[in-house]
Amino acid sequence: MDDFRNEDQRKQDRKLMGTWWRCPEHGTTDMPILLSSVAYCPMESCVSQVKLVHSAINDPNANAQARSVWRKSSDMFLPPAPPEAE
Repeated sequence: MDDFRNEDQRKQDRKLMGTWWRCPEHGTTDMPILLSSVAYCPMESCVSQVKLVHSAINDPNANAQARSVWRKSSDMFLPPAPPEAE
């Protein structure tokens, strides 16, 4: 897909955090419609393909954040602590 963004849009996209796509008509979205390997604008009347403009993989400290989230979520699967003796 060709890069249809202008320089101002490219500058804005470099500041994004997380994963974002850009529609040529409606701007950025983090909820595209994914069909096979193609992403489309989520606006009901729009049939434009959207371009991936920022990936969460490129966020600063992405690996540290992922480890932190994994650590917190893994605590939910620990067995309950045994009852304390009275």
